[in-house]
Amino acid sequence: MILHAIHIISTAVRHLNPGQIPVVVVDQLLYAIAKQLQWSWPESHGEEKVVMMMGGLTIEMNWLKLLEDWIDGSGWTSSLVQADVTTAGRTDAMLTGAHVTRTRYAHQVPAASLHILQKQAYRQYLTQHSDTDTEARLSIEEWSDVQSGAQPQFKYWATTMKLHIFSAMALDQYHEQLNQLIKGDRVAVGSTENAQALERWMIAGPEISQVVL
Repeated sequence: MILHAIHIISTAVRHLNPGQIPVVVVDQLLYAIAKQLQWSWPESHGEEKVVMMMGGLTIEMNWLKLLEDWIDGSGWTSSLVQADVTTAGRTDAMLTGAHVTRTRYAHQVPAASLHILQKQAYRQYLTQHSDTDTEARLSIEEWSDVQSGAQPQFKYWATTMKLHIFSAMALDQYHEQLNQLIKGDRVAVGSTENAQALERWMIAGPEISQVVL
């Protein structure tokens, strides 16, 4: 089925835009299957013929897990509890990436606080060098590089800020949320057992497909 889907997408793309390499976006499990198929049929569906990508939601979930390892032991979770962002029992669960919205929030709040502290420190630098020629003053990027070279702790938190860059909601995440609202029990089986949920899915499903495509 995955091989057939790749073939159909490739045919459609080449018909509309001759010479363009098709890009197929799938979930993580389907991505693993698709890569095995590419390795099995390299001449027709190889990596030079079709680009396979994981969906934005899957990439973000794995990225959040990476961030969890990066900030482990840094006091990140303690700061969330002390700031009354969440409770001690829920902090570790929020950072696992299982619930994307909560995990993103648990990263965004401290990252925003770090950004504010960095701005305040830079303003202090400008105040201390107010009598210096404007062209001689360091920009905030240059000042941050100097501080990172002089202080390992500053470098760690500066790197942490760079890692915490969150873009808009991924298309597949939006699609999953629409599915969750439409399906009765949030699973495909549940929607077939619930007549009302199945009716909503049958009516709204094609409309969602048009939006996604």
